[in-house]
Amino acid sequence: MEYIIDIAKTDDVNLHEYLKEVFGFRDGYGMNLDALNDMVSEMSKVKIRVINAEIASEYQRKMINILIRNALENDSLSLEIVM
Repeated sequence: MEYIIDIAKTDDVNLHEYLKEVFGFRDGYGMNLDALNDMVSEMSKVKIRVINAEIASEYQRKMINILIRNALENDSLSLEIVM
């Protein structure tokens, strides 16, 4: 499965709503970075592409760092960051 996160389509206020939609997270998704880490750490056989990363805010960069850490720890999670 491949997911595309387009930084240009979100901002700090609606980031978690956007991520919930992109990933198809259940209604119980905690809408914060810790919850994102928990959800992503459970993924397998997944490719995540982050596009327009060069315009990411500080908060969005924290989200990207969570994805990077998970990709480094999980061989079945592939991450591509496009500037």
